[in-house]
Amino acid sequence: MAKHVPRAAALIKPYLNKVVLQVHPDFFVHDASKKKHNAQALQQLYDVLHPILRPQQQETHKKQSDPITLRFFRKGNKGQQQQQQAPSVVFQAPGDVWPTVQDFFELCDHLAVPIQPSDRQAVRDTVAHLRQRLHRHPARSLQQQFADALYQEHHRHYQNANHNENTWTPTAILRQPLLMCHPDVDQDRVATQFAQWLPHLEPARWWGILPTLIVPEHDYHRASDNTSTKGILVLHDAMTEKDIRAYLGQHLQQKLRERSE
Repeated sequence: MAKHVPRAAALIKPYLNKVVLQVHPDFFVHDASKKKHNAQALQQLYDVLHPILRPQQQETHKKQSDPITLRFFRKGNKGQQQQQQAPSVVFQAPGDVWPTVQDFFELCDHLAVPIQPSDRQAVRDTVAHLRQRLHRHPARSLQQQFADALYQEHHRHYQNANHNENTWTPTAILRQPLLMCHPDVDQDRVATQFAQWLPHLEPARWWGILPTLIVPEHDYHRASDNTSTKGILVLHDAMTEKDIRAYLGQHLQQKLRERSE
C-alpha cells in the first residue's frame, strides 16, 4: 500500500487547493459560526488526508481510523453573496488510501470542484483492483505499471499548460478555477488589471498551477500568515504589477515547494 501513496497524493493535491478556495474560513468573516464550523471541518479534512499527503510524518501524527463525517459551508458563486451548506460526506475508512481518495472526490463533487474523468476512473479502477486482491493476487509488476502510468499521465496534464495572448481577457481571468477573490474584493477590477499584467508576470510558472487568493489590503497580513494558505499565492487588491512581481520573486519558489510536499 505504501507504494501507492505518492500516486494518491498526486491526485489529491490539485483538487485540495480548489476545495480550500471554496470553503476557506476567511470567506465567512461576516458569520462567525460558519467561519468556526469550516475552520474545524477543514482541520478534520487535513487530519484525514495527512497520512497520504505527508506519509513521512505518520509516526508523529495522530492517525484517524474511525469513520468521520464532514460538511462544509460553500461560498457563493462569483457575483453571489449566498453561502450554502454542501451535503455531508462520510470518510468510511480514513486509514485506507484509495477509499479515502474516492471519498475525497465525492466531497469535491458536493463542492462543485470538477474532477477530470480520467482521474475519477483511475481511482475507481484502483479501488476495484484492491478489492479483487482479497480473493486473488495479480502480479505486482502489473499493478506497479498501472500506478506509474497513472502518475505520469496526471503529471503531464498539469505540466503542459499553454499560455498565449488570447488567454488574457477579463472573462478568461474570472473563469480560471484556481483564482478566488474575497467577497469584499472588486473582482471585475482585479480581472481587468490581471488581463493587462499577466503577460509580463511569467504566468507559465504559476498561473493555473498554483491557487491564487485575492484579499482586501487590510486583511492581507492575517491571510498570508495563515497556515491554511500553504501552497497558495496570497495577493491583495491594492497591489500593482510591480508589487505582484516582487511578491512572486520572494514567495513563488516556496509556494511551489509547499504544493509539492
